[in-house]
Amino acid sequence: MTSSSSSGQIRKTARHSAIYAIGTLISRLTALVMLPIYTRYLTPEDYGAIELLTMAIELTGILVGFRITQAMFRYYIMSDSEVERRQVVSTVLLTVMAASGLGTLVLYQGGNLFSEVIFGTTQYAEEFKLFSFTLVTNAISACGLGFLRARQKPRVYLIVSIVTLALQVTLNLIFVVHMNLHVTGVVYSALASGIIMSVFFMAYILSRVGINYSKTIFVKLVNFVAPLILASVGAFIVAYADKYFIRVFGVLAEVGIYSLAVRVTSVMLTAFE
Repeated sequence: MTSSSSSGQIRKTARHSAIYAIGTLISRLTALVMLPIYTRYLTPEDYGAIELLTMAIELTGILVGFRITQAMFRYYIMSDSEVERRQVVSTVLLTVMAASGLGTLVLYQGGNLFSEVIFGTTQYAEEFKLFSFTLVTNAISACGLGFLRARQKPRVYLIVSIVTLALQVTLNLIFVVHMNLHVTGVVYSALASGIIMSVFFMAYILSRVGINYSKTIFVKLVNFVAPLILASVGAFIVAYADKYFIRVFGVLAEVGIYSLAVRVTSVMLTAFE
């Protein structure tokens, strides 16, 4: 490789990285844009319930193996043929769909029990059951975003990030502001936007890789991500354990106030990065 081609590749990589960074920042802007709306239309108890709903989905996602999408990029790049690359992506997609589907089934069937454990009441059991379906939509979306990065499609990645932001904000305005549905409105918004984006990603992925499941690749993926699960659980404990214990030894409204303060701090840090 000549020095000119090498420098060109470096510039291309830097340009792509910058676009991906913007896309990631845009995905975080939902919290910033929605912050005034949430504080205006949601009570501290509502906000606390939403935070604990998110906690439940995040933990289940770790346990059912969402981190396998992190291995997709590595094995996609390492693959020697287009056929093998298609097998990698297809295997990841089918695996996360099956695992998240199983996780959703468990959460839905045990909705009342999990609601009692997480919230200390069955008041949010129906919202919990509905929100459990975002486990599937989140898995498909994560796979789709990973596929875009693997295929080096930064502009498409950026467009998808912008569309997702606009969709989430619009749906929140409809369900939370216009219909004033509080926690249920946030759940409806997350579920609706998740379904729309996951349908897009499934169509996008399957039209390019088809259904090419490989048991050999599955084993490689699992072996790669297995050590990451423990680290992910540790990160989860750092992020959410304090909020859960505030609920156990306090009240749900206190979780909401604390979570809101953490969110404001996080947004400020993102803005100054």
